[in-house]
Amino acid sequence: MKKIDIYRFLLILICISSFFACKENTLQTEERITDSPSGMAKVKVFNYSPTAPNFNIFNGVAKLVGAATSTNDTVDIGIPYKKFFPDGSGVYNLVAPGNFSADLIVPKSSAVQPNAKILSQNISLVANKAYSLYVTDTLTRTSIVVVEDDLTPVEIGKSGIRFANMMLGTDLTELKLSTTLTDANGNTSTVMVPVQPVIFKQVSPFVVVSSGNFVATVSAVNKNATDLKLSFSAVSGKKYTVYIRGYKAQTNAEIGTTVNY
Repeated sequence: MKKIDIYRFLLILICISSFFACKENTLQTEERITDSPSGMAKVKVFNYSPTAPNFNIFNGVAKLVGAATSTNDTVDIGIPYKKFFPDGSGVYNLVAPGNFSADLIVPKSSAVQPNAKILSQNISLVANKAYSLYVTDTLTRTSIVVVEDDLTPVEIGKSGIRFANMMLGTDLTELKLSTTLTDANGNTSTVMVPVQPVIFKQVSPFVVVSSGNFVATVSAVNKNATDLKLSFSAVSGKKYTVYIRGYKAQTNAEIGTTVNY
């Protein structure tokens, strides 16, 4: 073999080795990003209380979860109704685990009840677990519904879906979840997916389904006792929460989805 060919051969080997080394490092970095630091709990807070003002959550003097303005991070605006924090799919706030009193406090900048403590509730968070904290009910009866989020990955081609009932005035409520399947001959059929019914302030377990397009229906909870309907696509490998919020049979009765991861 000529000397110049040897150099070319060695150069190709070096390039190939560098490519796979970089690819391996990238994958390792992505895995570290998705894992929470050891010993911390992951928390996402939802304000689903129609009559509560914006709030942040404190543990004594330390703010556990809250929102600031986008232009000035020192000015708290709190979490408004229909919003959640941290914003974004699969994003959680990292907090120290333990048992403590969670205080819902209105920001000082609020025009409504500034600096007021609207709730103190004992909660427990376990290290290396993820939680959704749903704040719901009327202002005088506001409570935090603590739900552990099962972030165990689902297999490729599958999705996880669960039902959260945060609508005031509801009893045992059923989520009718349907999807359309197409067979090898091109024939379509509608299939119902069983989801556990839940009462107000409860969340069903995840059901694992084949990824695709779904229609979620909750009967007789909208104004004039009509149905709430939602069409959404469940992506492979993702988990979703279908929620209802607001007041039963009122104009603010709503249905929607959030992505757990």
